[in-house]
Amino acid sequence: MKIPADTACDSPPKLLIVESEPSTVRMMAAALHRGCCSPEDVASGRFVPDGSACFVVESLQQLHAFDLSCADLVICAVSLPDGSGLDALAYLRGIRPNVPVILTGSPGDAALAVEAIRAGAMDFLLTTAHDMRTLPLAVEKCLAHQRIKQENERLQRDLSRSLAELEVKNQQLEAMIRQLEAMARTDELTGLANRC
Repeated sequence: MKIPADTACDSPPKLLIVESEPSTVRMMAAALHRGCCSPEDVASGRFVPDGSACFVVESLQQLHAFDLSCADLVICAVSLPDGSGLDALAYLRGIRPNVPVILTGSPGDAALAVEAIRAGAMDFLLTTAHDMRTLPLAVEKCLAHQRIKQENERLQRDLSRSLAELEVKNQQLEAMIRQLEAMARTDELTGLANRC
């Protein structure tokens, strides 16, 4: 399932869900209240990749074939048919190190939460009906964190550019000071040194 690269990367945020269990995908869609899929898509556990805000892949293999260039956030299950969520996280960190990733698992997977966060996941959520209510908050938190990080990087670039411009101006000022000092020490008419 290759999503075209020409899909626009603008609002609303594009979510990629890596989950093989249709009932979990339906639960996530209900929790997110996204207008990105039809009732038939939700019933089948799939979202149509037509430029909408959500995409679903079911395995690590499909994730490898997916064009990640427009994914603003990835929600990934810790258990996949052909690997683990930690494998997917490592792959995502290699391809798109700045894309936020939320790992999800059943209550039996809760012990992996610390390992997932240490490996670079922004959050770890349980896929129970009760805990899925926090999914929109986790998504918003990750997207806000990403926006703040991008703004900080932009400010850092601006600061570096300003410091470089300031360094050039300081060098020009120092050259002018040296020129003025030389002019002050030398008689303009005779070219001889002035008396001190």
